[in-house]
Amino acid sequence: MTKSAALELARYKIRVNAVIPGLIDTPILQDNTDHMNEVLAKSIPMRRLGQPQEIAEAVLFLASNRSSYVTGADFAIDGGMSI
Repeated sequence: MTKSAALELARYKIRVNAVIPGLIDTPILQDNTDHMNEVLAKSIPMRRLGQPQEIAEAVLFLASNRSSYVTGADFAIDGGMSI
């Protein structure tokens, strides 16, 4: 869907990208026990949960002019879960 929308909208100078977060240390995971979060972290190649700031930095990059030639990209910010 990202690539299709990017292809259609590029002629209007509209960029379309997707941020695909992995397991992020947010309040929803804070309801888990410490043991459960340790088990989840061990299932991630980087062996840790992501931090909200890490997602925010990717979104900031995509919203900035530094990504002015980026469209149709899917950014998996998941500590390697998608590989």
